Amino acid sequence: MTIRVLMVCAAMTAAVGFAVERQTAAQTSLKIAYGANGVEQISYRGVVLEDTNQNPSDAFHIWHMKLTDLNGKTMTGGQYGWGETNNGRQWDAGSKTWTYPFTWGSIRVQYQQSGDTLNMNVTETNAAGSNVILDGATIYPLALHFPGLPAGFNDASYPQLSYNTTGPSVLAADFGTGMVAAVAPNASKPLYSGFMPSGQANAYTAMISTTTPDGLATFQPHFDRTVMPGQTDSFTVSLRFAASGTSMSTLASDAYASWAKTWPALLQWKDRRILGTAYLASSPTGDASHAGGYPNNPRRYFNDAQASDFDVRSASGLARFQRRVLDQAAATVQNLQRLNAQGVITWDIEGEEYPQETSYVCSPDQIATVAPEMETVVTDRSSRYAGQKLDDAYFKTIHDAGYRVGVCVRPQHFTKNADGTAQQVYLPNDQIGSELIRKMKYAHDRWGATIFYLDSTVETNGAVLDASIFMKAAAALPDSLLIPEETTPKFYAYAAPFKTFLFHGDLGTDAGVRNYYPNAFSVNLINDVDPGKLAAARGTLTDAVRRGDVLMVHADYWQDNNPTVVQMYAEAGRGSSTAGGDAPMPGAPVETVPPDSGTTAPVGVVTAPAEPAPVVGTPDPVATMPSAPVTSTPPTASSPVAQPIAPVTASSFNGVAISSPAADALLSGTVTVAGQLSVSLDAAGSYLMVDGTEIGTRRVVEGPYVYPLDTTMLTNGAHTLQLWAHNTGNDTVLSPTVRVMIANPASGASVGTATSTIPAVSSPPAVATPPTSSGVSQPVVSASPVVLTYPLGGQALSGVVQVAANISHALDAAGSYLLVDGVEAGWRHVSSAPYLYELDTTALGTGAHTLQVWAHDIGNDTLLSDVVTVLVSR
Repeated sequence: MTIRVLMVCAAMTAAVGFAVERQTAAQTSLKIAYGANGVEQISYRGVVLEDTNQNPSDAFHIWHMKLTDLNGKTMTGGQYGWGETNNGRQWDAGSKTWTYPFTWGSIRVQYQQSGDTLNMNVTETNAAGSNVILDGATIYPLALHFPGLPAGFNDASYPQLSYNTTGPSVLAADFGTGMVAAVAPNASKPLYSGFMPSGQANAYTAMISTTTPDGLATFQPHFDRTVMPGQTDSFTVSLRFAASGTSMSTLASDAYASWAKTWPALLQWKDRRILGTAYLASSPTGDASHAGGYPNNPRRYFNDAQASDFDVRSASGLARFQRRVLDQAAATVQNLQRLNAQGVITWDIEGEEYPQETSYVCSPDQIATVAPEMETVVTDRSSRYAGQKLDDAYFKTIHDAGYRVGVCVRPQHFTKNADGTAQQVYLPNDQIGSELIRKMKYAHDRWGATIFYLDSTVETNGAVLDASIFMKAAAALPDSLLIPEETTPKFYAYAAPFKTFLFHGDLGTDAGVRNYYPNAFSVNLINDVDPGKLAAARGTLTDAVRRGDVLMVHADYWQDNNPTVVQMYAEAGRGSSTAGGDAPMPGAPVETVPPDSGTTAPVGVVTAPAEPAPVVGTPDPVATMPSAPVTSTPPTASSPVAQPIAPVTASSFNGVAISSPAADALLSGTVTVAGQLSVSLDAAGSYLMVDGTEIGTRRVVEGPYVYPLDTTMLTNGAHTLQLWAHNTGNDTVLSPTVRVMIANPASGASVGTATSTIPAVSSPPAVATPPTSSGVSQPVVSASPVVLTYPLGGQALSGVVQVAANISHALDAAGSYLLVDGVEAGWRHVSSAPYLYELDTTALGTGAHTLQVWAHDIGNDTLLSDVVTVLVSR
């Protein structure tokens, strides 16, 4: 009887369970069938997308894995290279979980359905004492056979991947009868996810990987998501099914919110009025490294080869050239007025002496040596700019009329060789930020530039530069707008990416970007596009303006498209300064020009960035006058015109001072300069100057104020040190200078000159001088190749601090990084001195934490510093 009752109860329970299952199934269009091989069938709205009975190769499997030993050597063979070589994989039908046990740990993947969403929860565990590092594994959890090629999947053989580094990991496949989005909800760490072609028609394998997948293009992000011994990494990737055309803003709102929180938008630029473009020169054809200028006009300004027009080799010819430049500036101002523009970007203030790709120098701080005619003093006594340098007068004409000044800068270093050739030298990623900031600050402090077109923002292999570079550049000049040429979605947090309707037919900011950056906008080049093409896209471009995008047109002359663009702004409701954002800046009158002079025909070079063209126009003659001497006083932050800097004495302490080294100290090797700052700094922070020029890449915003200095890059003898700081009151504050004596066995390259070459990175010394809490350096001596020099053991930390290390071995591409409590902190790998690692202690719990530096040298050895225990407080 008891048995009968139990059987009846069991039957009733099964019936109820079956009814609940049927009820749940009725509420979802996603149907998943499981069996001994895990997921065996998937259908959505009656369309079968997965069936392992028909396609056995679609079954779950783990592909390549990457593991290294503690010396950094890649492990191969056994259970280290392929996931299917394991200790016997297990399927748990109850929890719907695959477990792959290995000699070193395990990988688990759990399927969890919630309505029309299939979550795949991954747990990678590296066992304590495994003596290996799990760099990552590629997991293929299932495959999907679409009824047709999904929208936007233009090449069936091309992987469709997200990286969680360049933008939110949200990738949709709309296959007509439905759609599915691969979503990584947590944006805090890198992760590969998406769809890999399976080799069958319209079929893709869902892919999750924590290491670089096989065959990934060199220009795409390459990374490992490392799990150290004794550590576990858990994360989720979702396949979210929905009706065709479903908005991604609702389908992936959690991923967008996580991205916006992890990488918040910092750009605040209200003015969305027209931007003008100005091209003063035209590049030659031929070998990019060989000059192609004219005898009278080496930099090809105005593309003028006629010595009778001007000749920069003679005083009278130079005076005519000066007038031509100032006439162009005045005509540009008149066009800006007609456009109701916010400002103008001058692409080539340094001229264009060399062919593409070298032609755009984009290095304002080298103008004295690259284009000396622009540094000559205006000799026309009737000009309000008489006695000022020509480039200063050019920009002052625009700035004083109430318009923003813009220039082009490049992440490459323009190098002119002794034989007359030149090239744009690509720099290591850890040097690019300082290269850009130095160029931008020069133009900002001297000419008042606040708009920067960032040309060629790519690595040598075509990969787009990491957005963190531009985050730092934007923080260094918070009043400025950055317009990078090549971008990823992450750039929108810090910049207004460049678009080109002229060359690529771009119509504006991708609507998807505004799912996580609602105020994002682009700057779209219109210039001299075919009028018919502009008319066809007018409505779409006007809508883009209405949503906040900025259009760029010629301001160097009144081009035929300009009236159309002005009308488009009026139609978009942004025809006035108030509708477009900030009003024009007030300024003084500009150089006198007849009312309509230079506004209806080209005065400057009629070009677009990629294809410069000749100019039309005849300069006005001016009187012959002797050339005035050229001064070399550095610019100040308060004026776009160069002014001498008054010396600061030790008795005039203004809140910024150098506390170490002492005056006349004898220095060699790599040392640490320590500062005493009592001012409140803004995002621009502080930096070290040697002989009046910023050196190194380190910006310090809060204590400890320490700045590494490699003295081997300086000539032996006397040099001056000075700290630059920018406070929250928008003031630039300079410390008193400290004279020191450099004495190295052999002289290095000098700094502070426009012709200096790119310094090589020297080997760091075995002895470092970390700062104490008082800011005074104390020596630390250790025979270890890796020494964590700051902070000191037992030191209390709060906020964001810079961890410093000394590494005496040469490192390979793996570089070095910081471990916090045995886990890698952040994603910065440092391969050369200075060895600095940013640590955000606000992400840690209060109390004791351990710090350690990991490094990998060119001898294929893994190096670890001693562990330092610090105390985190709030």
